[in-house]
Amino acid sequence: MNPNMSLQQLVLDAQQSLPKTSVRQQALEKLMQKLMPEISSHYRYQTAQLNSEMTEEAMQNLWLYVCEKIETYDTNKGTVMAWINNLLKWRILDQKRLFQQTIGKTTCIEPDSLVQSQDKPSLTDSLRQIIEEDQDQLFQYHYFNNNPQLNFQQLAQLRLSGISWQEIAEKYKVSEVSLRQFWCRAVKRFAPILKQSLQE
Repeated sequence: MNPNMSLQQLVLDAQQSLPKTSVRQQALEKLMQKLMPEISSHYRYQTAQLNSEMTEEAMQNLWLYVCEKIETYDTNKGTVMAWINNLLKWRILDQKRLFQQTIGKTTCIEPDSLVQSQDKPSLTDSLRQIIEEDQDQLFQYHYFNNNPQLNFQQLAQLRLSGISWQEIAEKYKVSEVSLRQFWCRAVKRFAPILKQSLQE
């Protein structure tokens, strides 16, 4: 079978399913699993120009876009791989530009920083609910090191429950430093969404 045809079918399956449903989620997961080896091979020379954090961030931005904007793919304008490669190219360029702008400016926000100290404890519960519901399926697709077993949703739930970084790192057998760095990047991205949801 033509690999591009099978990719197209997975995209069409996702496009034809309702947003925020298990059917769409399954189609997107299958699509990502099939795309990963192709992307890794085709763009190895591009991602080699980035450090591991920048590469991971570019890939996460790609997956988030695909999950949110799968309808933008048009079969009449090229193959799925051509679409994906073009999306990744711009995200790699964005990471290079962002890296130059933010050298030495990295800050890390803990979950309770999203809720002001003078606010009622119920806001923490609201924050937990927003992350658990994940209506736009953003948090569950934001993986640590492209590992579906550990995503931002799981990490936020653990941290909001008071589990320490060390305990989480030991549980998933990962570096605590890398875990904290992943958290910093993810919260920086999602903080505006979470704060807006808390205000609604």
